[in-house]
Parts: sequence; structure tokens; C-alpha cells
Amino acid sequence: PWPDNLHEKCTGLELGLLLESLRPDGIVRNVQRQVREKLGDKFLEPPPLDLQQCYDDSAPNVPLIFVLTMGADPMAELMKLAVSK
Repeated sequence: PWPDNLHEKCTGLELGLLLESLRPDGIVRNVQRQVREKLGDKFLEPPPLDLQQCYDDSAPNVPLIFVLTMGADPMAELMKLAVSK
């Protein structure tokens, strides 16, 4: 329960800042909710990676750097691209 119906008086951003100060572990979920409400789900989902396009845009003197999340394994796609080249 919120004191004096505070949650109805605050904007989404103000509520997010308040919740961040009280529960820092909930900041990611709150930011995602704000983005979803203001911009839509499109901005929360990563675009599909097109390795062929990355390769085409690359140069011998510029490395490609992949930042992977836990469980991501692009090795099969990399091997498929390597075989095609």
C-alpha cells in the first residue's frame, strides 16, 4: 500500500526513481516497463544478427567484436559463414 495514494499522483518516471531508491534490484524491470509503455516492445527485443551483413561491412584491419549473453552460441552460424567464404 502506498501512503496517501502516492502511486496515483506520480508519473511513471517519478515512480521509477522512487522505486529505484527503495528497491535497486527492480530497476531493470521498471526501465523495461517504461520503455514498453512509451516506445513499445520493438525497443526491448534485440534485432536478429546478420553475420553475412557484418562480414560484408567489415575490413581486414577492423575486427568484429561480438558481445555475447549467457547461453548464446553463434559458432554454428560462424562456421556456416566460414564454409561459404
